[in-house]
Amino acid sequence: MTSEMARIELPARVPDAWRAAGAAVVGGVLLGAMGRGVDQFEARTIHWFSALGAPWLLAAFVIGAFVGRRRLGAAAGAGALAIGSLSYYAIFHFVEHKMGGFTSGAVGLAWAVGGIPAGAVFGWAGAAWWQRRGPLSTAAVAGALLGEALLLQSIWHRPLAMRVLVIEAIAGVLCALLLTRERSRALAMTAGVALLVVVAELVLRETARAAGWSGA
Repeated sequence: MTSEMARIELPARVPDAWRAAGAAVVGGVLLGAMGRGVDQFEARTIHWFSALGAPWLLAAFVIGAFVGRRRLGAAAGAGALAIGSLSYYAIFHFVEHKMGGFTSGAVGLAWAVGGIPAGAVFGWAGAAWWQRRGPLSTAAVAGALLGEALLLQSIWHRPLAMRVLVIEAIAGVLCALLLTRERSRALAMTAGVALLVVVAELVLRETARAAGWSGA
């Protein structure tokens, strides 16, 4: 009976795995292409928005929610951010010819390595949020937005950039208030997640800078 049940369950798992793989590949390529595409706009507001990292984490969260299963969501989120980072810098080198092959490869790999655990966490959170709209998964996306805004306000000093960070911080608070019914717990957890994001993103930025990254 057990072997018969295993044979019955297996086909149901295959589509989920393929969907997760497809979401990782398609989502990653789109992230890289859109990231480079947005960066071509001359408007300074768009430029500062394109320099934010939290939207990438939000993309992993959405991909995890699309997959709907926590382990597969984590795998899809990790794959999407890794593929997105490599695609972004591949376009930088092969299409735009703005960065040397070694530098683009090193920087892309640095961001990809950092994106794997980050994408896994936020992909898992997205799937968890899709299942029960809990405060912790809500705090993950809210804290990512708020945490990055807190970090970059000490790095970016131009008035327009500061306004972009205010918008990002407000978006984080709104996520904590709107994405779950347990708003008080979500807000409290958002503060903790934001502090973790500050530390993690600072480490990742410095690692990428050591590999040759010269971004904002």
